[in-house]
Amino acid sequence: MNTRNVITHTGKDLIKILDEEINDLHKYFSNLSPALFSKSSSADGWTNADVLSHITMGALSYHMYLSRALEGMLDPPEGLPGPKKGYLQPDVSTTILESTTQLKYDNVSTLIDMFGANCKKLHVLLSTIGDDEWDKPVYHRLGNTTVRGLLLYRISEVCLHAWDIKSSIESIPRLHPRTIHPLLERVPGWLDWVFKPGYTKGNRSACYHYHVIGPVTTFWEITIAEDSFIILDKPSANPTLTFESDSQTAILFLAGRLKADKLIKEHLLTVKGTEEDLGVFQQSYTSI
Repeated sequence: MNTRNVITHTGKDLIKILDEEINDLHKYFSNLSPALFSKSSSADGWTNADVLSHITMGALSYHMYLSRALEGMLDPPEGLPGPKKGYLQPDVSTTILESTTQLKYDNVSTLIDMFGANCKKLHVLLSTIGDDEWDKPVYHRLGNTTVRGLLLYRISEVCLHAWDIKSSIESIPRLHPRTIHPLLERVPGWLDWVFKPGYTKGNRSACYHYHVIGPVTTFWEITIAEDSFIILDKPSANPTLTFESDSQTAILFLAGRLKADKLIKEHLLTVKGTEEDLGVFQQSYTSI
């Protein structure tokens, strides 16, 4: 199965999706007990308040990246590194957490207000983007992208980290259906970010086929060698391992939120191949 029905949204449609997600999350966070923000999220070592601080600061970072891009500046902002593939090394989560804790606020209510204000500031800037500006290049420390690509990055950041918070509160947290198409579009890009070389040895390579079977259908062929990664949207080789799941499961599994063993046990993920090859796949990526 290699049928694809992932919608490639226009930039303006993506703004609407992000805006609706932010509005819903602001209401969601506002209705939570402040005590819930001190609970551990699904992100290792992060409380729910830490995660909310991160996406609150993220709105300002993306505002900076975008405003510079619209002025034609592609060089790294002062104090930030040049774009670097594979930036998500084991210590990066700690580094990001340390920077997140620099955000100062009096209480959770203040933090939620800051989240709303920062996201509104970014939305105002997004609303100024002209039809001829969506393909403009934009700096990002995990690899330069386009204005439209940056919007996909932000949608992914908000949705996945909101899930991190919800997973500590709800028994079965879900991604909103409106976000499924943008998140599926982002999967190849974020796997490229988090690929860790060294788990296939010598001249051996491993080829993985992932069939997403609904409600949105798509396909990826992921081939990894000792120090390289390739992802295609059509099959070109016989797979070492084959995955099959629905859209939500694919996104959350490939983003490191859900684990294969649990998904297989709950019949949410079908895997055809050996446990050894599954282990190589899981070791070759770090969660985002």
